[in-house]
Amino acid sequence: MFNYSQYLMRTYVSVLLMVCFVGLKVCQAQKRSSKGTEIVFTVDQKSQRIKNIELLSEAEDKLGNFEIQDLMRKYPGCNFYIGLLKGNYEKTRAGIIPLHGTTLTLYTDKTMDLSDQDKMGNFRSKGAPLEKYSPGDQLIIGNVSTQVISNKGKELVLRRE
Repeated sequence: MFNYSQYLMRTYVSVLLMVCFVGLKVCQAQKRSSKGTEIVFTVDQKSQRIKNIELLSEAEDKLGNFEIQDLMRKYPGCNFYIGLLKGNYEKTRAGIIPLHGTTLTLYTDKTMDLSDQDKMGNFRSKGAPLEKYSPGDQLIIGNVSTQVISNKGKELVLRRE
């Protein structure tokens, strides 16, 4: 005999499991360090303007190897610098949008290029090309306004206003 309440319960459980499974597949775990989220800054080679921010975890394949070619196709004529994001952000198709009060640190000595790709994590130092920025300077990254907090040593520290 057909038991309608058992059928209904099985349907609810099946739908709930499917929603959970799809939710897990859609939500990507972001690579976080003990200090924040690791990111990649895209910097125009000529103007030295920061164009955008991407998650470092999206610049890596499943084995942790850097896929710099994908970034180079998306951002031709750019250098790529490793950085750290402390605070909250939104992920969009265009990249990462830091929310108000978020601190961004760009490590000027940690750059990614094709010759570094085989070394997995060992980045070649290219000096500090972003040294022209001073504390108090306003920078636009994507459509977001940030302010330079400090530019000392090998770190350019920005804060989203």
